Amino acid sequence: MFSLKKIFIFFIVLILLTAPSISFAKERGLVPCDGACPAGSSDCVPCTFCHVLVLIQNLVRFAMYDFFFPLAGLLIFYGGILMVLGEKKYAEGKSIVKNTIIGLVIILTSFVIVNTIILIIAPEDSDGFRPQSWGTIQCN
Repeated sequence: MFSLKKIFIFFIVLILLTAPSISFAKERGLVPCDGACPAGSSDCVPCTFCHVLVLIQNLVRFAMYDFFFPLAGLLIFYGGILMVLGEKKYAEGKSIVKNTIIGLVIILTSFVIVNTIILIIAPEDSDGFRPQSWGTIQCN
């Protein structure tokens, strides 16, 4: 079905395409707080439950926008190329496109489910913070 060489080339291309996103992830910062702050430190941001939600938000944004969506675009493109190449490759290309779209639907559905769960479990803190969705979580 797939030779070891094709799998190796696929992973090399995947790594080359996602490497810039990974370097930008460090620059943007996945963890929005500084941990345990020493006494008397004015510029240190202590971690709270809100920061855990922001961390989850940052991880999901990174996975969806910088990894899954570009990969899905490449797979749909590859499947389309296979479909154009001829009768023998048409079924394989159609299968790749169909499975990629099913995967995107699963990812987006899980996003909605997790968002709903976060809205249910996220408590209102003393400052009145309550997230409306995990795309808008900001800690005070």
